[in-house]
Amino acid sequence: MKRRLLLAVVIFFNIVIYGCGLLLPTDGGNSCGVPSQNAYLYSLMKHSYLWNTQVPDVDYLAWPSPEELLKELIYSPVDKWSTITSAATYDSRFIRGEYTGYGFIYELQTDALEIKLVYKSSPAEVAGLARGEKITAINGESVLDIISQDKVSDVLSQGDAASFEIIGKDGSLRTILINKGTVNASGVQLGKVIQLSSGKKVGYLLFQNFTEAAYDDLLNAFALFETEQIEELVVDIRYNGGGTVRSANYLAGLIAGSSAAGKLFVQLSYNELNTELNTEYILPDTGINISLNRVFVITTSSTCSSSEALIKGLSPHVNVVQIGSSTCGKPVGFRRYNYCEKVFLPVAFRFVNEDGEKDWFDGIQPLCGADDDLANELGDSNEGMLAATFDYAESGTCRTPKISKGRAHTPNFNNYSSF
Repeated sequence: MKRRLLLAVVIFFNIVIYGCGLLLPTDGGNSCGVPSQNAYLYSLMKHSYLWNTQVPDVDYLAWPSPEELLKELIYSPVDKWSTITSAATYDSRFIRGEYTGYGFIYELQTDALEIKLVYKSSPAEVAGLARGEKITAINGESVLDIISQDKVSDVLSQGDAASFEIIGKDGSLRTILINKGTVNASGVQLGKVIQLSSGKKVGYLLFQNFTEAAYDDLLNAFALFETEQIEELVVDIRYNGGGTVRSANYLAGLIAGSSAAGKLFVQLSYNELNTELNTEYILPDTGINISLNRVFVITTSSTCSSSEALIKGLSPHVNVVQIGSSTCGKPVGFRRYNYCEKVFLPVAFRFVNEDGEKDWFDGIQPLCGADDDLANELGDSNEGMLAATFDYAESGTCRTPKISKGRAHTPNFNNYSSF
């Protein structure tokens, strides 16, 4: 039976499953040793994994760790996301929206890391790193060599600090030292009102990562939009790799307003052995009503998962105008299973919107193409993607009626703390 929830968090439950066809560890799960972990993972994949019928029959005790076993069990090449992490890391990133690192997102070039976003108040911002600059060496080693050896993530993960050789946007050279620290990667990075030359007021929201810590900042941003009586809204999720469904549902409720409250946002649809878990997220009445008939979303290939669910979940209720490039194509999500100090995160459900749309593995295509413009700051009216959005808002036509392909590298769940 389907459950209808306004603001329920299914993925944060601590799951302990007995029976239901699962193969439990022979020691009853009391041991945290590798054999027990492997047995538990194998049970989850055979029972709770979205593609459970594709899981091969293997001797799970033959693998040296559950992480190695998972590589054998996933439905390749479709599943690029199932993972295992620690409970501390999961809670930090997805609940509090924090990680320990430098605080930047980059694009991989041939011989440099080009900075896409620097998190506000992060160690990188404090050290003076800025969007559009290029890192050409780390601790004296050229990025060209680092890339050729496929060790960018390893190098960025090492130590508590690093020196970075930087080429500024003006071509100047400098070296900076950045000490790792707590990076707040949650939610609203920028929320403001921009007035167009026509006089039209536009709310701009740069939103990064759907976490449980984002609610207050979202509410404050939309309270500003309501007070300013905005006439258009732009939600910039070009680097938003996803997060919790609950926070995506909350943002959708803020955008859609009271007229859509009580309607379906998305359904989480599980495999045939777990249909009792199928859950409907219902758009909440947030008390904010900006009364708009459409919303603009800015996307790239780094727009994933709950960000894509935001687009598809809103589409039956609000005219969603997508600007940029195709999204990453992750129409599925994790369910959390705790075992000792680890969190097993198999892909367990697919998103389905009110119109029955699902399985957008090829990504969601924009109406208007636009390229990420690193010469300008995010939120600047002259920045290419935002300028293209404003063009359409004023004229109803696309500046570039094509789908451009981005190469942005945004941190996934496994390497998020690396930088």
